[in-house]
Amino acid sequence: MEYLTLMAIWGLWCSLHSGLISTRATKFFKRALKDNYRYFRLAYNGFALVSLIPVLAVSQRMKGDIIFSWDSFFLFPWLLLWALVLFLLIQGCRAYDMGQFSGIRQATADPPDSPDRSAEHLSTRGILGITRHPWYLAALVFFWIRGRELHLSMAVENLVLCLYLYIGIRLEEKKLIRLHGDKYLNYRKKVSALIPFKWILSLFPPTKKTG
Repeated sequence: MEYLTLMAIWGLWCSLHSGLISTRATKFFKRALKDNYRYFRLAYNGFALVSLIPVLAVSQRMKGDIIFSWDSFFLFPWLLLWALVLFLLIQGCRAYDMGQFSGIRQATADPPDSPDRSAEHLSTRGILGITRHPWYLAALVFFWIRGRELHLSMAVENLVLCLYLYIGIRLEEKKLIRLHGDKYLNYRKKVSALIPFKWILSLFPPTKKTG
């Protein structure tokens, strides 16, 4: 029963986190806040972090039995996965507009209602030429390696968070297709969403047969 409660709490946080940034919600806040909408993204990020604290506190109290441990033989792969997470985070910071992502760019825009041209540009540079969602990939790996011991409560919340990220990717893809159209569809054909299978295959082009 307690794990169902944990799933419900994480599900509520994920729904709130996603719902506040949905197209319908942002349109509502833009009409309601008017010029103050420039601070919306900054406030949203702050709220997401603060609201995460009690959810993590509940999860930490539950823990439960250890179902897996990154020890002995698995220690080196664990360290490699941590290196991968850090690499994806750093490369994502280099590829994304961090001012826009954090909300600082919008909050300091002059005039406040000036259009955000960066949203109209489809960036495929750097890590985005290898995987379309490097931070989602980093998050999926991080969920399962964030501790040397995987407790039952962590496994439960990881399943909820993985489902949430899957839904988030689907919704973000639809938004990007609406924004960029065929340009994004062509990009999807060349670059994988998460694990860079297409990029790996591109490193080994088929050899042409000589007649």
